[in-house]
Amino acid sequence: MDTKPAVPADPEERQWEQLQRELKYWWGMLSEEDVLYVAGKRDQLLALLNEKYGYAHERATAELESALRGVKLPGVDDAH
Repeated sequence: MDTKPAVPADPEERQWEQLQRELKYWWGMLSEEDVLYVAGKRDQLLALLNEKYGYAHERATAELESALRGVKLPGVDDAH
């Protein structure tokens, strides 16, 4: 019996799974449940960074922007 998890066929789903792993790497106090709760919503992630780390909104925003530099997100236009 193969116990490997199935690889998602959808490229956006694969990107989201990669981003989930990176979020937990970047901010180790975020739990699996936290990352699932955020579900790609920036405002929810900023609120969690405030709650878990005590970051002010400005610092949470700066940390998030720094972490996401170079990360290609599904549905985000590169022209910005």
